[in-house]
Amino acid sequence: IATPNAPTCTLVASPNTHAYGGGNSTLTWTTDNATNVSFNQNIGTVALDGSKNVTVPTSKTFTLTAMGPGGTVTCDAPVTVGAPLAPSCDFTIAPNNHPYGGGTSIFAWTPDNATPVSIDGGVGTVVQDGSKSVGVPTSKTYTLTATGPGGTKTCSAPVTVSAPSAPSCAISADPSNLPYGGGNTTLTWTSQNAQSG
Repeated sequence: IATPNAPTCTLVASPNTHAYGGGNSTLTWTTDNATNVSFNQNIGTVALDGSKNVTVPTSKTFTLTAMGPGGTVTCDAPVTVGAPLAPSCDFTIAPNNHPYGGGTSIFAWTPDNATPVSIDGGVGTVVQDGSKSVGVPTSKTYTLTATGPGGTKTCSAPVTVSAPSAPSCAISADPSNLPYGGGNTTLTWTSQNAQSG
């Protein structure tokens, strides 16, 4: 009595790589000398030859098992899903300097691969790409934090508010010389950068 031939199989996944987040691949297979063919990954029993579209959210290996009178054989087809990209950071503030008392600056940001995005200093959570007018009363370095599946990235932008100028003053009396016994004179004064005197 002749010994039955052992099963053989071929299996291809196309495409066999995807960017982060995954995608769809097509499994295509052929078998010889098999009476039962099945897949792992919850696919189950399939035709002896065929193709099937599958969704691949993460890296995995599809294994076909072909069984027949001559034994069992397996074929593998790995599908790789890329790792998430690290966030990037692009954060600017304009103008980035103000005179004493402060002013309004435009904060602008365009990070990639991040959600959520937040800015400290009372600005809070913001959309992934955008701009915002912010009142800046004193010198401060603002930090943007971009968080995504690939990690967290921070970038900073300083704003300088000038220190107050020192007060100055000038005073004169007219007349500046009075006879013995005194008299009236007019005091005249000027000041800069002063709030009280």
